Amino acid sequence: MAEKIQTHLILIILFFLPAYLIKIKFGWVSFNTLELLISLLFVVWAFNKEKKYPATAGPRQGGDFLISRQYLIPVILIFAGLLLSVIANKNYYIGLGAIKGWFVLPIIFGVIFYDALKKDESLLKKALLALFFSGAAVSVMGAVYKFSGLLTYDGRLRIFYDSPNQLGMFLAIPFLIGISFFALKLSLSRLLRLSFSFGFALIGLNLYSTYSYGTWVAILVSLFAIFWLKYKTFRHRVGLLILIFLAAIIIGQMKIQKLEDLENFGGRSSLDSRIMIWRSAGL
Repeated sequence: MAEKIQTHLILIILFFLPAYLIKIKFGWVSFNTLELLISLLFVVWAFNKEKKYPATAGPRQGGDFLISRQYLIPVILIFAGLLLSVIANKNYYIGLGAIKGWFVLPIIFGVIFYDALKKDESLLKKALLALFFSGAAVSVMGAVYKFSGLLTYDGRLRIFYDSPNQLGMFLAIPFLIGISFFALKLSLSRLLRLSFSFGFALIGLNLYSTYSYGTWVAILVSLFAIFWLKYKTFRHRVGLLILIFLAAIIIGQMKIQKLEDLENFGGRSSLDSRIMIWRSAGL
């Protein structure tokens, strides 16, 4: 029963990845929704381990530690470096919060996910579906934003993210998962296949509407690497198709404000803003 709850929590966490933007404060300690879910997962996982290996049962067999012994020293060194940086920075509240949210809890989730995956290989497919439908759910909201005209000043879609690039980075993973599922022709029920196709179309529309060139380049490089390594006899054909696809995306976005700013190096372009920040940091 505990293992079922653990599996469901893993899938819920993957589906609710965007929930990291929702913050909750308990006194002086703040958490986001994702951190609370991972903490709950850890409690369930630890309880399950305690039932399996009670404290009175003597020493456990090797290999069942939270972190494998071969990675223990590198992990200790990483956290020692993090703690030293917090001490040097003297902003303990923000520093410890960053260590908790960016390192400790993601590592705990990764270890628990890997532990569950060793027992149930079908969890991988379920996890990928959870990530995909998370992107599809966000894209439903994105479609509402787009057709309601709720866009940035330069006509880009960002929904509730801080920038269109952040939305693009999040949607890149579900988009690649969608391509992989179609390429592998995995057996799905008719309803799931229809939902999958509709979700993939929405994700593609949202990705296009972000006009995030970095995201598209990352997706295309990933696809090129996958096809290059997996389908060696079709290298030239696949490379040509990817180049055509990239050209179509760029041509389709030629008239947007972002590209015009990039060409003119305008005062409001994101590239110009970054260079101003770098120059300030250099001073």
